[in-house]
Amino acid sequence: MDPPAGVLTDHEAYCLIAEELGCREQFDQGLSTDDWLARIYEGYRERYPELPDFQAFRIRGYAALDEGELAPSPANHFRDFVRDPDAAPLKTASGRIEIGSSAVRGFGYSDIAGHPVWLAPEEWLGAPLSARHPFHLLSPQPAHRLHGHSNTVQSARRPSLTATSGSR
Repeated sequence: MDPPAGVLTDHEAYCLIAEELGCREQFDQGLSTDDWLARIYEGYRERYPELPDFQAFRIRGYAALDEGELAPSPANHFRDFVRDPDAAPLKTASGRIEIGSSAVRGFGYSDIAGHPVWLAPEEWLGAPLSARHPFHLLSPQPAHRLHGHSNTVQSARRPSLTATSGSR
């Protein structure tokens, strides 16, 4: 399916960025968007040979692993702890959720304080590297996840925090 008029594919956008950086030929290697999709898909298919070939995938519109199988139940590692913290302690020194850790602090790492702290990332618009590469790529936050773990926090599901249906 082609994107709407005036909307770039991810590949086209990345090619423009690579062109600005002076490395488009190394990036796209002369491949079209469809050629890149086929290359990426076939690489994935090497790991999962039960998937259909690229043309069959394009015709169907999706590929599924373990099709017809029930999805595994979501993990809920804290359920027992929340119900009864004394009966189901966590594997921490106190058996509770710990915000600070004397053990971690004891490692003596300069970039790990033993408690939550914001550290400037290596790649962001305020980093020295941004003087040479002054752009910042942002990706959408999944509507149903907070960071990378299963999320049951209702506030993370508010419409104001979700991507619009027209976003890619």
